[in-house]
Order: sequence, then structure tokens, then C-alpha cells
Amino acid sequence: HGASRPWPSAHRWLNLDLEGSIAVWFSSVQLFSLAAVAASCAWRERRRGWWWVSGLFLYVSVDETAGFHEAIGDWFGQRLALPFFPRGATQYWLLAFLPLIGFAVWYIGKFLSSDFREKAGPRVLAWAGLAIWLEALLIETGWVFQYSPLWVRVGREEFLEMAGATCFLVAFLTHAVAGRKKR
Repeated sequence: HGASRPWPSAHRWLNLDLEGSIAVWFSSVQLFSLAAVAASCAWRERRRGWWWVSGLFLYVSVDETAGFHEAIGDWFGQRLALPFFPRGATQYWLLAFLPLIGFAVWYIGKFLSSDFREKAGPRVLAWAGLAIWLEALLIETGWVFQYSPLWVRVGREEFLEMAGATCFLVAFLTHAVAGRKKR
């Protein structure tokens, strides 16, 4: 009942559980920045791994705003009824994207272990970012914190997504700046 609020748009903009909110736009810009820094490293270092990482973050940035994963999740949710998701769940997108999520986690882990091995600080920070994102995905399933109020679960999940991206961004920027100093 947005008409009873003095600023119905403000509620929508600040709602962490809605697409088109300030949090979604912030995350999208943050992820796009990650893609840009990774592309810069790829260009400068001429290492193919950075291009894949850049492409991955670019896709996630666009998806964060466009909501492809929600649309696919809704499509699956209308056709499937699985006992391990809560009634009315929106998490079916996790099933559809499980191969991509698995590949992304494997690839980023491999990348951090090989192409990103020369700097311990940024590597540890990037690993922390990956671990934080995995926790956010776990919360997204609805199996963790399921007895917490929705606003607590959503707030924690969105915070973790942004914190993980911040860890990656600081790690990549540190790597990029250190690379420039070598030249």
C-alpha cells in the first residue's frame, strides 16, 4: 500500500529485496568496476585468464540489473515443485545456473591459485571475497537463516554480496597498481 506512504518511491529504492533498487544499482556498478579493472589487467599483462574473469564479472553486473537469473528461476519455478526449496521459492534460478556457478567458482579458484599467486595479500583478499560470495549463495538457497525474518536474510545476503565484491575490487586494484609500479 504505497499510497499511504509519503514517498512510495523511496521504499522501492531502498528495498533490498526488489530489483531496480539503489542496492542493485550499486552492486551492478561495483561488479562493472571489477570487470573494468580485470580487463585493464588483461590488456596490460596480456594474460587470457584476466579476460575470462572480466567477462564473468561483466555478465554478473548486467544480470544484477537485468535480472536474467530471476526470470529463469521464475520459469523453472512455474514448471517444477521440488521438496528442498520452500513453498513459493524464488531460488530455482540456483538450479538452472548451478553449472555456471560451479564453473565460475572453479575457474576463479584456479585463477587465484595460478595467475594471481605472486601477491599474497591481494590473493587472500580475493579468496575471502569468493568465500563471502559462497556464503551469500548459501543464504540465497533459503536453507540457512530460514527462521530469521526475511529482512534479516535479505539484508545479510545483499551485504555479503557487496562485501565479497569489495574484497575482489580491492584485491584487483592492489594487483593493478603493483603492476603499474613495476613498469
